[in-house]
Amino acid sequence: MLTIYLNKTIKTEEFIALINTAIENESIITWKKDSDGDYTASSSQWSMQAWMHPYVDDNIIKFGIISRRNVKLSSIVYAIYHSRFSEMLLIHFDKYIKKIEISSLLVKGIDIFD
Repeated sequence: MLTIYLNKTIKTEEFIALINTAIENESIITWKKDSDGDYTASSSQWSMQAWMHPYVDDNIIKFGIISRRNVKLSSIVYAIYHSRFSEMLLIHFDKYIKKIEISSLLVKGIDIFD
C-alpha cells in the first residue's frame, strides 16, 4: 500500500483530478488510467502487470495494488509499481504532498491479490 498525506492546500479529489489531467494531456506519459480509474504503468515491460487503485479519505489517499487475475504478484512488480508511482507523484505534485509511506508487504483490505 502506498499512502499519500496531502497538505491542507488541496483536497483529495482535486489531487486525483490533477493526476488524471496530467495523464490525459500527456504531461505524465509513464502511467495510464483505465476505465475503472486505476493506474497502470505505460511502459511495455510493466504495462498491465498490476494496477494502483485510489482509496480517498480526508487529506489521505491510499493506493492499493491490484494484481492480475490468477497471477501471483511478485515482489519485483510490487516494488516497481510502488516506487515508480511515488516517483511520478513527487516529480509532478510535490508541493501538495506532506508525506509518502510505502508498506513493505501487501495490506489486506487495501491491496487486491490472488
